[in-house]
Amino acid sequence: MHMRGALVPSIQKTFDVSPSLLGLIAPAGTIGFSLTSITLGMLAGKIKMKQFFLISLGFNSLALALMGIANSYYLFLIFLVGQGLAAGVFRGLDRTILSHMFPDRRGWIISIQGVVWAAGGAIGPLFVALITYFGDWQWTYRIAAFALIPIFFLVLRIELPPSSEAEEAISRSRLKKILKEPATLTMISALVLTGGVEGSFFTWLPYYMGQSLPASVANVSLSIFLTAYIPGRYVFGRLSERYDYLKLVLVNGIIASGFIFLTFFLDLGYFQLGTVFAVGFLVSGMFPLLMSMGADLFPTNSGPINAIAMGSGTLGVSLWPSLIGVLADIYSIESAMKVLLPFMLAVTSIVFIVRRNMKG
Repeated sequence: MHMRGALVPSIQKTFDVSPSLLGLIAPAGTIGFSLTSITLGMLAGKIKMKQFFLISLGFNSLALALMGIANSYYLFLIFLVGQGLAAGVFRGLDRTILSHMFPDRRGWIISIQGVVWAAGGAIGPLFVALITYFGDWQWTYRIAAFALIPIFFLVLRIELPPSSEAEEAISRSRLKKILKEPATLTMISALVLTGGVEGSFFTWLPYYMGQSLPASVANVSLSIFLTAYIPGRYVFGRLSERYDYLKLVLVNGIIASGFIFLTFFLDLGYFQLGTVFAVGFLVSGMFPLLMSMGADLFPTNSGPINAIAMGSGTLGVSLWPSLIGVLADIYSIESAMKVLLPFMLAVTSIVFIVRRNMKG
């Protein structure tokens, strides 16, 4: 996922497309992902999870290989949709399994999973920089396709513990009840907005930084952003065991808003790399904290909660980067990235209002 942002300049050069069309990379990668992660999350209590993991890995590898040989931008987008469909199967079920294996430490285990995810994410742009230095950018996808094969055989050999299958099948009335809960609505709205901030960084940060800094530094900026997720999710995982989830999200939102302002409204030169790290550190805690809040409220339906959270987050990840692309075409990428500040301020306002009402 995080190779995409670093590859945007190379993709633009190879296929000669406008920023508006480049903005389609985010929704193409997440539309299929959202569809399967939501569907499988809702069905988590009715399916054999291991079999779906294997299917996901097989088709994911195939789609990555096809992306690595695509000879047109639109073919690349089609194969990217397929890759998202396959990846969504895995992500629709992984947190459900972890939630049941560690029911007393959901915030902690989901944050630690996020640390591992962030390590891979930070490696992605550096991997792109290495491959593009020596040759064709499409080799990044060809190599990634083969990298999934050992994981396929690893999953084939393991047996999931019985505790991972404690999920209840969900009824339509139960789902309606979950969706009407104020906490669920808070989680959805906050994740759509924070997903927009994350997705815009994932897709556009190297392109944005490349306007004022050397290309090599611009690509590294995304790795810096994602590296911040590693200590960030560890810290927030520990804090989640001591403090209220919404309180942590509120404090995060206030401080992150300040650093987003510094990043996109002031000309800081190389000091922007420091503010980018700070935003990554703070934003990293949003998803695991909000998702864990929902899973704690509905512990026997963590699959649907994961599906709702994933769907909300990926909606933001896919929708807002496209808007950034359109605004960049009309104005400039520097002006377009400024819209991320009202997104984060909106998250802060929503959480503040909900917490005040809950206390009242």
